[in-house]
Amino acid sequence: VNSEVEQSKSRSKTNKSAFQFDSVASQFKFSLNQLMTTIKSTEPNYVRCIRPNYQKKPNCFEWERTLHQLRCGGVLESIRIYRAGYPTRRPYGPFFERYKILLLPK
Repeated sequence: VNSEVEQSKSRSKTNKSAFQFDSVASQFKFSLNQLMTTIKSTEPNYVRCIRPNYQKKPNCFEWERTLHQLRCGGVLESIRIYRAGYPTRRPYGPFFERYKILLLPK
C-alpha cells in the first residue's frame, strides 16, 4: 500500500495529472493546421451554378436574382481582385514560359 502511495506522489510531482487536457485554443490551432495542410495539398476547382429564374424555364432571365447569386458566391469580388492585378495561383510551367524572358542576360 505504501508503494502505491509513493508512486502516486511521485507521479503528481512529475506531471500534475494522469490525464492531459487540451485547451480549446490548442484544439482550434490543431484543427486549423490540419485544414491548412489539406488545402495546401489539393488544387481545388469550383463550379458555380447560377439559376437564372425560380421557375427553371429557358429564356427567362431574372437580373436581380442572378446578380445576388454572383455577389453571394464571391464571383464579383474575385473579378475585382483579378482586375486590381493581385496575383493568382498559376502552375509553375506556364508561369515560367510566360516570364522566362525576364531571366535572360542582357
